Amino acid sequence: MGKDIYDYVYVAKGIIEPQYIEWILDLSEECEWIQHSWSSPEDGHNPQSRTDGSELQVAIATEFSELDKLMREQVFKALDAYYNELKPRAWVSSITIPRFNKYSKNTDMREHVDHINLFPDENGRSRGIPVMSVVAVLTDDYEGGDFIFNGEKKIELNAGDILMFPSSFPWAHKVTPVTNGTRISYVTWAF
Repeated sequence: MGKDIYDYVYVAKGIIEPQYIEWILDLSEECEWIQHSWSSPEDGHNPQSRTDGSELQVAIATEFSELDKLMREQVFKALDAYYNELKPRAWVSSITIPRFNKYSKNTDMREHVDHINLFPDENGRSRGIPVMSVVAVLTDDYEGGDFIFNGEKKIELNAGDILMFPSSFPWAHKVTPVTNGTRISYVTWAF
């Protein structure tokens, strides 16, 4: 029985309650925000940022902090909903430390896939390649900033929603430029 690739895309609507959104946003302001950078095999995995001012900002939650704990709880709640609804044949046991993405006016995320080698552990060993990508949306008072798969499939997201999809090549995705306001989300990869 064939399935459309988008059958594996799932949005857990409103799974993050408003009081948790506000708390996460408040705590995110204490994080160190830096400009996002890209790496690829073509550039020797040397991180590079675009110089035209269109690159978003990112911040990493401190591992084992209250913020990290709260975001992980929300992600695992959403992953449970994904698995209960879609019943995929793969399961995940761990996620990366959540990373905030802040899109200000005229910033975006270029199209890419998340089939990457995850950050090494404390001994320098790779932790593997993610099975699932998870995007939690914290704001919706912006314009633009649309989440698009393969240049064609727009996913409607509101504050409190968590989007989940396989991290492999059929699920190339991007975020279009924000034209007004600020779009804040956090991402993690499950393996």
